This record gives sequence, C-alpha cells and structure tokens, in this order.
Amino acid sequence: MGAPVKIVKSETRPAPKPETAKPDAPKPDMAKPSALQILLALEGEAMGCSDRLALKHVAVNKPRALVETGHIFLLTRSGHKFKFEAISSQAVVEKNAPLVQWISRQLSHLSRAHDLSKPLPFGLDPKADGGFDYPFLNGFYAPFAPDPARGGLLFTRERKWEEKDLHIPTRLAQIYGLQWTALGTKKRSRLSGKKKLWLSGAAILSALILCIPVPVTSLAPAEIVASAPFIVTAPMDGVIKALHVAPG
Repeated sequence: MGAPVKIVKSETRPAPKPETAKPDAPKPDMAKPSALQILLALEGEAMGCSDRLALKHVAVNKPRALVETGHIFLLTRSGHKFKFEAISSQAVVEKNAPLVQWISRQLSHLSRAHDLSKPLPFGLDPKADGGFDYPFLNGFYAPFAPDPARGGLLFTRERKWEEKDLHIPTRLAQIYGLQWTALGTKKRSRLSGKKKLWLSGAAILSALILCIPVPVTSLAPAEIVASAPFIVTAPMDGVIKALHVAPG
C-alpha cells in the first residue's frame, strides 16, 4: 500500500491594494501682517504724500484697515470752530451738508467744555441741534501733533471706545498731523543773479508800459428792449403742471 496522502487546505488572501499617491498636505496660509506692520505701512504712505490733497485721501480712508470705525473726519480748527477738510468715502466735502453742520456744532460745544488738545472719547447726541439720524454715535477725537490747535482726526462708530482701542487712532493722528504741518510749510527759493536781473528788467518794462495812453471805457446801466415783441399764449385754459427746462 502506498503512503497516505495529506491534503492541506490552502487559504486565499486578498491581493494587496495598489498604493495611491497621498495628496499633498495643504500649505499653510501666509501670515497676515500684524497691526504694527500695517501702522508702519500707513506711516510710510503718509510721508510719501506730496501735497495736502493726497494726504487728506490717505488719512480718512486708509486707517480703516487698522481701526474699526464707521467714518473718519479730518478737521482743522480755529479756536472753537472746526472745518471739515475730508470725510471717508467722499471725494468732496459739502460744508453745508446736514451731517457736517450737526457734528460741527457739537464739536464746538465740546471744545468749550473739554480740553481737545488731548485725545477724548465722547458720545454724539442724536437729539442735539434739532436732531439727526446718524448710526455712529460714539466718537473719538485725536488731535494733531505737534500743534493740537491745528486740528485732528475724528473717528465715529457704533461700538463704544475702550481704553485699548485708543492707542492706534491717537498715533495715526500724530503721524498725519506732522505731515500736515510739514506740507503746509513753504520753502522760499533764493533768487540767483540772473533771476534778479530779469525781474528788474520786467519791473522797468512794466513801468514803461503804464506810460502808454490807453482808451478807458466804463459801464453804465442800460435796458434791453425787444425790437419786435409778441405774446406767447396757450390754445386753452389750464394750470402748468411741470417745467421741463431748468431755470437759467
């Protein structure tokens, strides 16, 4: 007899899955600039302004990237009177606008009751001076440097100003105040010898021209009368509803 045959049961194992490429890990976002970096950028932009017109635009619009505010006003002052030089998001300041007049009167009252040579948070009264519907009733006035009497920046918003919120607006007012003063100082140019000679010659020539007789005319009151007047009438009676031509 032959040797017994041992039957071994074979186990089938699943074939290994093919390795798939792992997706790249998401790249970390670039770090956002800090408040100090933004402040330094705003300072550099202010120092790069060539005139006050450019500075006005920068001062009332760019700080919004750093300060939570509804409106920013650039003001100059003479005693208790304030002049609105620029308003955020507005190309031109209308001095007779109701908002300008309403805030201006409240600032005048505020300057008589408080020392505005120092930063001051305050509340606008919606019922004062006839009342005005304005959403940003929490104001913060930050004076210019080095001369606070020249004016300052007014920040308004809905939320109340806390002590931690006052440092950056105060610093911004100092930066823009320094540049405002610098741009207002005009340097006198020295005249060279040739320029002095040309000016002297121009003055002599002007004096000689004044000696030439010139016929003189004068204005007198006059009345303009139509040569062939006629009356324009409507074909029927009625009331004028609208004039489609503007006056003038």
